[in-house]
Amino acid sequence: MRKQEEQRGIAAVMFAVLLLGIIGFAALALDIGMLYSQRTQLQRAADAGALAGAFTFVSEPFAAQPATATAHATAASTNNLVDNTALASGEVTVNVDTANRRVTVNIAHPENTFLARAFNINSLTIHVTAVAEASPTANGGACVKPWFIPNTIVDKADDPCTACAAGKTLLQNNQVTPYALSLIQSSGTGNQLLIKPQQPANAIGPGQFYAIQLPGSGGASDYRDNIGYCNPVSIMCRNFYSVETGNMSGPTVQGAKTLINFPTQDTYLGLGQYQRPDGTISDTSQSLILAPIWDTCNISGFCPGGKFGTGTNVSVQVIGFGLVFVEGVQGGDVVVRLINVTPCGLIPVPSTAPYAIPVRLVRTD
Repeated sequence: MRKQEEQRGIAAVMFAVLLLGIIGFAALALDIGMLYSQRTQLQRAADAGALAGAFTFVSEPFAAQPATATAHATAASTNNLVDNTALASGEVTVNVDTANRRVTVNIAHPENTFLARAFNINSLTIHVTAVAEASPTANGGACVKPWFIPNTIVDKADDPCTACAAGKTLLQNNQVTPYALSLIQSSGTGNQLLIKPQQPANAIGPGQFYAIQLPGSGGASDYRDNIGYCNPVSIMCRNFYSVETGNMSGPTVQGAKTLINFPTQDTYLGLGQYQRPDGTISDTSQSLILAPIWDTCNISGFCPGGKFGTGTNVSVQVIGFGLVFVEGVQGGDVVVRLINVTPCGLIPVPSTAPYAIPVRLVRTD
């Protein structure tokens, strides 16, 4: 009888130990699964913050740093919800390396546990890190608009060859010129341009550009759609691209209206400040586009006439990209603002350099 009681006692102890183990494994599975989900959401918040901070070096080239990058990184991180709850600003730490245009976001978020509380573990802190950088040079990009803008397009009074002689260019020796920077910095009408396409058989005047025939596209309909929507074909630095030969004035205006949702388009307030139709202000906009730049000053046979003299088989080379805000349309012209200019890197294609909006995540934990 006593032996049976002892066996029952041992069985009870073993059951208790087994039950404790089951609870432990359940706690491990439930809490680790929950914490993993939290970590994924926190990593997205950190990635968004790092990219937003780095983007300020491109979208607001004259903003005070590191304050601007820090503010944007913090706001983007805390705007991301974790289990439908906003992060506290105190959970986000931002470090900005201004010299290298690099932003690091660290998030330390405490999360309550469930079954692990049986082991006196009431909460755990999840740590994530994201690093993003904005390169000073570009390599190429997708969704680029088919507007091949001359290096001299910002000169509103002179033909390209006269502008070249006067040094009124966007880029020179793989650097953004002081002349271009002075126009970008102007928040008034200084950096507002009226642009329109020109055929390569005719001389280019102030504000005129060539329409690009993107790879795989052809004709006015494709050209118009490539303005209004995103064409995923990459336009690469140092490559040559064919110029459209027809009159693209109509398709240019039609595509621009589609792009900006005319007449309810976003409003330009200043660099990195774009007001949407509902009144909210953002540093991004559907009206921000990339356009490749070609060099009018050093291409053989273009100057002094300012034209190629033929309407067929004309190709020009990408030397950089312009970040442009499409403000509206005016008759047959498109009204734009020059936001920033990025030269091509010295490394030939292919390379591992960042793309035309030169912002990328370089490490995540």
